[in-house]
Amino acid sequence: MVATMLLARLMRSPEKQEKIVICTGSNQTTMESIVSAQQGLRTAREIIQSINISILKIWSILVSKAPKHSDTVMIAMSCGSILFMVVPFKFILMALVLYGSMMASPLGKRMQNEQSNRRLKEWWDSIPVTPVEIVDCST
Repeated sequence: MVATMLLARLMRSPEKQEKIVICTGSNQTTMESIVSAQQGLRTAREIIQSINISILKIWSILVSKAPKHSDTVMIAMSCGSILFMVVPFKFILMALVLYGSMMASPLGKRMQNEQSNRRLKEWWDSIPVTPVEIVDCST
């Protein structure tokens, strides 16, 4: 993944792809479109919207539109891969199980730090979203 991210940066993918184009073509009449839109669930739409934003943010990181965030992710992925090379998988699995059981206990719930969660959310919110253009391709 790090090599792919570096290759995208070297190939200048952020400059080549200013926006993502989506074609929309509908075979429905206007009334059918309105009725089907009214029948859609609001929560499903919100979930899909947040997933789309997450995908666009991840894409922005992968093609280095946000170099600072891309560098952070590449360093974390490199450290993680070195950790997986050096430490046997069974020890990593044991540590994850221990961490999960510790955080589920009352002691772990008291140890949770809201400040680190807030910083991670602020970091995620600072990633720019790749612009999207919707084009009607039905004609």
